Amino acid sequence: MDEAEDGNGDEDENEDVPGNLLAQNNDEDVFEVNDVTILENEQHDDSLAVNDVMELDENEDEEEIVGVNEQFDVTGGGINSFVVTLKRSHVDEKCHGVYCSTRCYELYKGWDANTIVILNYRGEKSEVVVQRKKRSCRFGKGWNDFIRKSKLREGEKLEFRFHIPYNIQVSKIN
Repeated sequence: MDEAEDGNGDEDENEDVPGNLLAQNNDEDVFEVNDVTILENEQHDDSLAVNDVMELDENEDEEEIVGVNEQFDVTGGGINSFVVTLKRSHVDEKCHGVYCSTRCYELYKGWDANTIVILNYRGEKSEVVVQRKKRSCRFGKGWNDFIRKSKLREGEKLEFRFHIPYNIQVSKIN
């Protein structure tokens, strides 16, 4: 029996490193990128019923998120939110609206020019019609009412998080 078989030698210097996947030799123990995503999904229950979302909206505390442009959705492996810093054109009441990140395309690709979404901001709900063209999506009619009612101003950062179809939670980020 040689040193590699009896375990007394230095057959693989990586075996002593805890959690090192290189030390595992059977194919069933080797993880691929997609396997990690599946494991992530199995560890989290991110499903929410409509009542749960409404309860969260009423009791939601503002969270400070620094340097975030987009959040990954562990339930689907895609993007479920985006961050926008409001520009003058977003708040000047000329209905320029805000464009959704194209990384959220999978969430809005089924919407058309007649689709109405609900923007939830601090417990207030506003109906906004979306404008669609190819892969882009912009908040249109109803956007000015949302801005006015929410008292939002140029320079403020907002996170738009897709909760359930046609329902978007809007939070101000410091």
